[in-house]
Amino acid sequence: MEREGKSVVRTVISSPVAIQLDLEDLDVSLHEDMIQTEQAIPSGLPIAVPATDDLPVVDDDLDRPETQTLVIEGVVVKKEKKYREKIFLALAILALAISLITIPLKKLSPHEAKSTSPISYRDFMRDIALLVSEKDLVDDQSSLQYFVWDTLSTTIQKRVEQGWITLDDKSLLIQEYVAGVVVTSTWSEAIFLKAKSADKGKKVLVEPCKYYPFVCNEEGEITGMIIVNKSVIGGGILPREIGSLSNLEHISLSRNELGGTIPSEIGMLEKLKILDLDENLLGGEIPKELGQLKNLEYFSIKSNMLENEIPSDLSDLRNLQYLGFAHNDLTGQIPSRFGELKELRGLELQKTDITGDLEFLCENIFETSTNSSLYTINSGVSIDCMPQAISMCSCCVCS
Repeated sequence: MEREGKSVVRTVISSPVAIQLDLEDLDVSLHEDMIQTEQAIPSGLPIAVPATDDLPVVDDDLDRPETQTLVIEGVVVKKEKKYREKIFLALAILALAISLITIPLKKLSPHEAKSTSPISYRDFMRDIALLVSEKDLVDDQSSLQYFVWDTLSTTIQKRVEQGWITLDDKSLLIQEYVAGVVVTSTWSEAIFLKAKSADKGKKVLVEPCKYYPFVCNEEGEITGMIIVNKSVIGGGILPREIGSLSNLEHISLSRNELGGTIPSEIGMLEKLKILDLDENLLGGEIPKELGQLKNLEYFSIKSNMLENEIPSDLSDLRNLQYLGFAHNDLTGQIPSRFGELKELRGLELQKTDITGDLEFLCENIFETSTNSSLYTINSGVSIDCMPQAISMCSCCVCS
């Protein structure tokens, strides 16, 4: 397009600055009140852009007048000679000057801010919590899940800075979160409220392997949770998150007044050998998922309020040596496949509504001794001392 007058170059400068550049006879002046703040110019990039049609332009092929005027968003650039190279050189210098000025004012990118800002540690721990807990519980400020991850987030920055852990230690952080949820879930409401303001209660969350009730191996993995007779807890529940403590081999939580139901997620604990939930307030059914615990040797849920039939899935527990069902509201018959439990040494059924012939259990050899030093069992099939019960099998023991 041919126009007489002046070439127009448009650009936008992002910060209020005043610059004076002199290049031979080229005079470029920028003044603070002339500069628009719209969009940042990437560092090191030239700021010249093609001429627009809204102002007169001079075609490159035409002879230029001795004096040309360029307008950069209100900034007048005068050129006394017709060598356009100097104009572009001046603009390049201008871009470099702006880049040098804006470097100290540069803001952190969102990624950089997230990696250094304390708030990112909260976000990180919240993401850890979301791996094992439901979102509504994680975000509910009155929930124990929120309390646990929020407490851990206040310590993680210091531990990272001191080299105790790294953000790559996700398995360790998941373990800390889950252990915190499990132990606080088993507290009564009064104990939980007291622990929220107590440093000792928070320490259990941060380093569970150093504090009762957890047992850990040399690698720092939680392998046991042993709380008996309300020594720490009382009146809480077993949360579903317990299924994420994948290295658990031993759970003993007897006589703690635990309510609710037995979480089906316990069936995910493939290494579990001992599950003792005696003398609590557990109700509902025995989860069929417990039949997945292939390494389970000792399973006792005596003196609870469990009901309905014993799931036949428990017949898959081929390493089982002891089953304690006594003092529950269980009904129906013992699954016939229990006869396949060749390692079974003891079965307690007293004070239940279990009926039917149990003679098929007598084909197993019931012995008083076991290979484990972690528990003792009553050998034989223990039943009520009633005539109709005694006739259930020849190996039944009245107790």
